[in-house]
Amino acid sequence: MEMLKLTLVSILQSLFLKLVGLKFDLLLMAKKHELKNIKQENQTRAKEQQIGIYQEDTAAGATPKAQKLSTMKLFDQYKDKTVEGIVEYIRDANSMNVLLKDSFQKITLRLAGISAPRVPSKARQENGEQPEPFAVEARFFVERHLLHRTVNISITAPGEANRSNEFYGSIELAGHTLASQLIRNGFAKLVEWSAPPKEVEELKKNQQEAMAKKMRLWKFVTAEETEKATKREWTGKIREIRDGSSLVIQNILTEENKFVILSNVKVPRMGRNPEPFAYEARELLRKKTLGKKVTVVLDYERNDREYCTVFLDKNSLAMFLVEEGLANVTSYDDNEKSSVYQQLTIAENRARSNSKNLWNKSSAPPVYRVTDTTLRADDTERKESKQKAKQFIGALQRAGRVAAIVEHVFNGSRLKVSIPGESCVICFGLEAIRTPSNRDDKEPLGKEVFDFVYDKLYQRDVELIIDSIDQAGNFFGSLFFNSKNFGITLLEMGYAQLNKSSVDYTNYAHEYKEAQESAKSKGIRIWANYKEPTESDKQPAAEAQVRLFKVKVSEVVDGNWFYLQMTDDAPTLNKIMSELNAEDHPLIPNLEVKRNSLYCAKMPDNMWYRVKVEKFEKEKACVVCVDFGNGITVNKKDLRPLSPKLASAPIQAKECKLAYLHVPSVGEDYGSEAAEFFYNMSWDKDLFASVEYKEGDKSFVGLGDGVELFNALMVDAGYGIVPKNVRVTEPRKQKMVAGLREKENAAKAARVGRWEYGDFRDHESD
Repeated sequence: MEMLKLTLVSILQSLFLKLVGLKFDLLLMAKKHELKNIKQENQTRAKEQQIGIYQEDTAAGATPKAQKLSTMKLFDQYKDKTVEGIVEYIRDANSMNVLLKDSFQKITLRLAGISAPRVPSKARQENGEQPEPFAVEARFFVERHLLHRTVNISITAPGEANRSNEFYGSIELAGHTLASQLIRNGFAKLVEWSAPPKEVEELKKNQQEAMAKKMRLWKFVTAEETEKATKREWTGKIREIRDGSSLVIQNILTEENKFVILSNVKVPRMGRNPEPFAYEARELLRKKTLGKKVTVVLDYERNDREYCTVFLDKNSLAMFLVEEGLANVTSYDDNEKSSVYQQLTIAENRARSNSKNLWNKSSAPPVYRVTDTTLRADDTERKESKQKAKQFIGALQRAGRVAAIVEHVFNGSRLKVSIPGESCVICFGLEAIRTPSNRDDKEPLGKEVFDFVYDKLYQRDVELIIDSIDQAGNFFGSLFFNSKNFGITLLEMGYAQLNKSSVDYTNYAHEYKEAQESAKSKGIRIWANYKEPTESDKQPAAEAQVRLFKVKVSEVVDGNWFYLQMTDDAPTLNKIMSELNAEDHPLIPNLEVKRNSLYCAKMPDNMWYRVKVEKFEKEKACVVCVDFGNGITVNKKDLRPLSPKLASAPIQAKECKLAYLHVPSVGEDYGSEAAEFFYNMSWDKDLFASVEYKEGDKSFVGLGDGVELFNALMVDAGYGIVPKNVRVTEPRKQKMVAGLREKENAAKAARVGRWEYGDFRDHESD
């Protein structure tokens, strides 16, 4: 009986469900039929009204094509405006694709003022890259509120110049900006450089709330990390412009010089071969900022270097460069950016659109060509620099005052100077001016003088009057800074004293002497402990004994370049040659031949000689026989190493020049005649030489036969001249120089040698 009841209940339930399902199917069919009728009625009405796809002019109803505009034109069109857009795709919480409804332009919008965790692309995720913490959650937050919806957008700045149609901006959401909502909920951090100025305070407040609650991104951030992110700021004075992005700035409080690199800009580099526009970039900053007070804000550190934003009167130095198209904007990490990064990207986009300098692809970039006469790393470079210097002396002397830039300060009276008008770099010395050395601790004023000259002149615009050049290719004359002779300034301040032997040959002898007397009377600096000499002090001291060497000329290169052998060392030379030719010199496979090293080589007379390698020409080596001075070119494979005994034996031929003279070299006017004249009077004779001074390994000598001084004979024949800047203090040497000058005046009057057609220095070509 009980089983029968359960069966009847089950049957009734089944019938009930079938009846309900049948009723539902009937209602659904009725609804579908009703909807079908509505669609047919709407379609009929649309055809009658000829709207949409049923209109006769189908082109009028087509979606308009977006006009092709550059990033900057789009920015100028929408700057400071609110526009409606549809969010089509969301990459991560602060980057999305948006369609602007009024112009149908598709742009990439990055939220201004925030940095949110990133979600890698699908390809990167397939390669194992994981989203950053809270990145997926943050993206879902934005998708839930914005995806495929119409929103109000304010574009605040263009993106980086190499990213087309990318912009920074803000989106309104529930009466607040999306950026503020993300920060408040701990999905993003504040990035001040891109934040709209009017929103910065609100965003800071939202971030402080999220930090206090330790929401999401702030859950594991410590107070120390937050404090470390605070930017440091200090005030300084610009001392050097290394190139367009590298500066040396002196901290005004600590007086410490700090090397600083401008943040987020890449500038062409200076160097021996400057990159295009490197010189223009350096000059722009040099003229605008050198010596001026600036504010330095540390943005970040990388590889132990500080990257800073430097402000001059609230203007960023980097902005000067970017606006002129002399730098491009770079970035590394969202938080490692200059506080003016946004303005830099705008300036770069404008410079690109205007094809300024670096961005001008229609014309070749300028090439900075300059002749550097200061390169003296080795003997070859010294010779080349000396020849280059001689090419400029005539033009510089005729030019009168020439504009120049001080590129380096060697000491208080010697500088490295570039002359843009002549495209050359020279070593320049103040004529007749002597300053304490900054390398010698015995001269306490040396550093003070150096610092004064460095502070006043380094990288400053100056004017030069070139008067003379010495035998090493150094130029001498007067330097004017702010229209005043700087030599007079040094003398007046007691930082320098006059060279008595040469001051009377300068154009400012009277002014120099007055300035020195003024400092001497005040007893300042150099003259602090000076006492006027007594009558007994003024008595001439006995002349120093001159050491004379018995010599013979072993090689004549030109009229003022020759080699001398000591007569008393003849036995030593004979012993060296005997031992050298008695030894075997087998071929050494793969012998490493180095410049300026000693070897031995067999000469055309079938004798072995000790030689020094001067330079290489492919597989050949240019060598000099160190015991005789003659030069020759040999194959590198023909060189042999010397035994330790012969390698350490003293060199027998001394490289020499006539002291206090400039004689034309072979190849210059009267150079061959000068060489022949010197050869005829000196060759194969027993001579005497006195070493007057040295420059490196070269000895500058007085040479004669015991009756005549060859230095004087060269001047008397019109082949030697005495440079104006010769500086000597010993009475004997002063007497010698005075005698040479008398001979020079006589030769000039007689029109002999180089004086044949008058004063050749007035017509010397550059």
